[in-house]
Amino acid sequence: MTKRRLLTVTIGLALALGSGLAGCASGVDTLPPTVAVPTGWANGGTDGAMQADLLPVAATEPSVPAEWWEEFGSRELARLIAEARRNNPDLSASARRIAQGTARARAAGAGLYPTLEGSGGGSRRWPGEGTARNSFQGGLDASYEIDLWGVNRANLDAAETLSLANAFDQAALSLSLDAEVATTYFQYLNLHDRLENAPRIL
Repeated sequence: MTKRRLLTVTIGLALALGSGLAGCASGVDTLPPTVAVPTGWANGGTDGAMQADLLPVAATEPSVPAEWWEEFGSRELARLIAEARRNNPDLSASARRIAQGTARARAAGAGLYPTLEGSGGGSRRWPGEGTARNSFQGGLDASYEIDLWGVNRANLDAAETLSLANAFDQAALSLSLDAEVATTYFQYLNLHDRLENAPRIL
């Protein structure tokens, strides 16, 4: 085999290998699949088989307002819920987890962009004629590492997903706390009314 042919085969293998590795960098689609759920059920036929109208799940706006307790028109209830949110340690910890997850996602995404490094300096010399001479120097370096295997993209997706999960955890915790405060408040009002009505009933 001549040197020229050997060089041609080597270049061809290198190009094929590079194309194959570039295809591996596309990453994995981590979006959750769309699940079809029944919107309603109806008895079908004489054998009692169930038939469902299957439609894909669609994201809809919540029908309950975020500050639902204001619908009761009680300032005392609103004050109690605000105080519970302000003093609940679990809610404060979840807010810190969200901030931490956001910072991690920002750090994980830094590897997808070029890195810029700048430098500068200056000097002043007096050559002896009584006048000073100033000189300045500056430099800018740019570097970029190709995400060949999609590791940086996968790390960014994982960090963003974890941050989103922390946000949902905080929302669930806040909703549970609000409900507990409201339930306790209404139980208090109920017991207060019963105490007031007991002497009259007796």
